[in-house]
Amino acid sequence: VAIDDMVYLAEKLLDQQQAFMSQGIPSLIDIGYHYTNPSNMDDIRTNGLLTKSERSNQNINTAGNHGSAFGDGVYTANNPKSFSNFGDVGLL
Repeated sequence: VAIDDMVYLAEKLLDQQQAFMSQGIPSLIDIGYHYTNPSNMDDIRTNGLLTKSERSNQNINTAGNHGSAFGDGVYTANNPKSFSNFGDVGLL
């Protein structure tokens, strides 16, 4: 997915959030961008985004060794261009 597509989708989500808010419908939306290696996509589709320890516990090997520089976790950013150097595939 291209960065422009992710930004477009984020804008649409925010537009829908505004519509929900105007109708009094709960509307919490938290958008995060995550980049990964294309070879990780089958595992992500099957298991979702997992922390390094969760991948280890489930014996899931991934391309690269990311997810522990600032502690075990799934890293996301609120800027679609941040951290795009961590993979060629952007997830929203």
